[in-house]
Amino acid sequence: MKKVFILLMLSVGFIFVFAKKNYLNRSFKFTMTKSVNCKNCEINFNERNSIHILATKKSSLHSPIKKEIGIRKFLKNKSLIQLKEGQGYIIDKMPYSYPYLTAKTISFIDELGMEFKTACELSHLPCRPFIITSALRTKETANKLKQINSNAKTESTHLYGCTFDIAWSRFGHGNNPDQEMLDILIPCLKNMQNKRKCRIKFERNQACFHITALQ
Repeated sequence: MKKVFILLMLSVGFIFVFAKKNYLNRSFKFTMTKSVNCKNCEINFNERNSIHILATKKSSLHSPIKKEIGIRKFLKNKSLIQLKEGQGYIIDKMPYSYPYLTAKTISFIDELGMEFKTACELSHLPCRPFIITSALRTKETANKLKQINSNAKTESTHLYGCTFDIAWSRFGHGNNPDQEMLDILIPCLKNMQNKRKCRIKFERNQACFHITALQ
């Protein structure tokens, strides 16, 4: 009787391990099918940080803002404008930056958003807006980000209100990966870059396009 009980327990254990392994394999495959591939992005969007810094020289923000309270002055004289959701794009939560940019940068985003939305319509696909994940930083938020992200730069172009980040690994309010949307966004970005309206750096680890709009 004791041997039968031991065999029964071993059988149950084997079934549990097999089922768990099978479940994990299915979960892994599901995750893999949800991933996206940013084709040739490291080649097409490889403009160095020094090039982005040069692009900030004509920003209406001539020097970085130290703290959040300092943003008010630039909003009052309209050197900065609040970034809101628009055609073809939405705004993510920004724990280390603020949704404010220069007027020319917001005009650039509006143009890019409309081009992206139109491209989706021409492809007969419902537009899942791209996500802006970062915008204006102050000296204070840049230092805080540096503490948790060694790749973050203290003298970031985000300090001048003409740089923002777009997620390439997720789209829409559901924040889900979408290869079709990414394949449409890439030519739109390349078109803007070819028109010399922006500088773009592909950030694989941060899963974003680092974009500086020319002022």
